[in-house]
Amino acid sequence: MGIDRFWSKVKKSDGCWIWQGRTTDQGYGLFFYGQTWLTHRLSWFITHRCIPLGMCVLHKCDVPSCVNPAHLFLGTRLDNMKDMKSKGRKNGNNGSVCGVRQGLHKLTDRQVQSIREQYRNGVSQHQLAKIYKVSQPTIFEAVHFRTWKHVAS
Repeated sequence: MGIDRFWSKVKKSDGCWIWQGRTTDQGYGLFFYGQTWLTHRLSWFITHRCIPLGMCVLHKCDVPSCVNPAHLFLGTRLDNMKDMKSKGRKNGNNGSVCGVRQGLHKLTDRQVQSIREQYRNGVSQHQLAKIYKVSQPTIFEAVHFRTWKHVAS
């Protein structure tokens, strides 16, 4: 029943099979099947019955919403990083995605500028964390340029 429901939310074509249901902000499909799965991982699991511990399911096609098993392959996190780099999907000074392009960001460039200015003016990291609804370590990393290095202050 659940597997049929999963495939009913997929638009198949000769190329990518595109997930039509709920997605993350980065475009990866989400589906509940005993637990919440990323749909490309569930597609691999349904097809191959196994995802070895610590392995990622990667896209040959680079389409986050694609669940076509023929477009997926297993790899380590390092394989994923190498794949991203070889396809030109990394940016930033050190080759990594940064700032709002990172996808999991909690702050904007303007907020980081404001945080740094307020911190210089005596507002504590704990106060800033409450104001911006992030953790104190997030504030620490931003004000000390360990993250958001590309944002001028």
